[in-house]
Amino acid sequence: MKTKYIIMFVLIFILSACKDDIFPNKEFPAVTTGFDYKDGRLEVRKSIVQRVGAYMDVPVDISLDGPAPAYFTMNITANADTVNTLIANGGLLNTVALPAQSFSYPANTELHYGRNSSRIYVRFYVPDLEIYYGRNVAVALKLSNPTKNNEIDPSKKTIILVLNTNELIDQSDLRLIRFENGGERMVIAPTSGSNITQDATYFNIPLNARLMGAVGQDVSVKVSSNQDTVQKLLLAGVLPENTVMLESSNYSLPSDPVKILQAEGGKGTFNLRINTRDMARYFGKNIAIGLKLSDPTRYQLDPLDKSLVIIINTTVLKDLGGVLKNSLRPYAVVQSTDRWGTPVDWIVNDATKVHTVAGVKYGGHDKTNTCLVIGGATGSPIVTNGKVYQTITLPAGSYQYTTNAKDVINPNNGVFYFVVNVGDGLPNTVDVPNSALAFTRPTKNDHTLTASFTLNTPTKVSIGFVASSTNGNFLVTVRKIDLFNTTVY
Repeated sequence: MKTKYIIMFVLIFILSACKDDIFPNKEFPAVTTGFDYKDGRLEVRKSIVQRVGAYMDVPVDISLDGPAPAYFTMNITANADTVNTLIANGGLLNTVALPAQSFSYPANTELHYGRNSSRIYVRFYVPDLEIYYGRNVAVALKLSNPTKNNEIDPSKKTIILVLNTNELIDQSDLRLIRFENGGERMVIAPTSGSNITQDATYFNIPLNARLMGAVGQDVSVKVSSNQDTVQKLLLAGVLPENTVMLESSNYSLPSDPVKILQAEGGKGTFNLRINTRDMARYFGKNIAIGLKLSDPTRYQLDPLDKSLVIIINTTVLKDLGGVLKNSLRPYAVVQSTDRWGTPVDWIVNDATKVHTVAGVKYGGHDKTNTCLVIGGATGSPIVTNGKVYQTITLPAGSYQYTTNAKDVINPNNGVFYFVVNVGDGLPNTVDVPNSALAFTRPTKNDHTLTASFTLNTPTKVSIGFVASSTNGNFLVTVRKIDLFNTTVY
């Protein structure tokens, strides 16, 4: 019984304390309400902002034209269309509409009996504001659905908040995204670090994008080609001598944005992959590649280090297959209607073209074996110093010439040499042993051969093969010809 009286006493006390809200002793008429700002716009000043860690809270006031007759609520929603329309019509200069994910607000506001105002807080995520540093950002909120017969003033139902990022964010606090070597010209030479990898397909350079400054959140940023910068530097004559721009079609970058992770120390690693054969076409020169960062999901790009120019001394390249054109199967050929054709990009002398089809002479390619060739089957004409070669200029260094002879048919019926020779053209077969810079002689099927040579100065050399036969039944087919840079720096 004692407990019962205690409970009744507590209830009476609570009801007395809340009687103004639950049982008002004074009645008020329904009210009209809205955002309490001139022209429906709030220019957010630093003096009213409350910083809470990585967030910025902005107070927004709602007024009533009289005391609230009873507790009631209103809904609050974002109204991006209003901001976008004002920007499009020139009503908000140097301003961008802030994406919805970068700020938050209460879904509704509560207005209590007898009060003539209310306050809500709009919260902004500062790292997202940093993206727009130097510009204004704007959001719009709209009131709707007041309960208990109250109304919203049509002229006050929307508020536009305009934030001047220059005022609200100290420049010294900005977290900036940059290339690790941004603002510099990153030079890759033969003595560069071992983190660079290369094979017959790709020359791979790992690069880093970094978030500098105070510890922040994970962020993604786009990496793309920046050929305009390279072209300007070339025209200005400030890049190293003998530098050419590598076209963007010759290398690849990540298709997805690079993720800069705090768990990785604020670093995002990505790979620049250059097609090895395309790079080899410029062997002995410098190639330049321009890159740029753009579209970060938060924070600012470092204005000085958001671009990077990479200069590669191509003598760093080991696999020089691309130095020789059309040196891999399937070979590009001018094909007859028969078995024989003539390979493009190779110098094929008349002595090699011993096969006549429809009045046209062909030689140097065998469609049956899809190989380069000198000679022919039984009944073919004799070949005397047939030559198939290319002439290129190589820088000083050490090299290895590797070839594979698929078929060596009746080797006693002739002589065949793979040859590297100084200057234009190849020596005749009889002169090869005494005058060639390097040579090898296949003697069996599927015979892989290598020859090494060294150049002390930049030198024009001819690379290919030469053959002579004493009988028409003599044939050597060539699968591939590879060239490697074996220089040790």
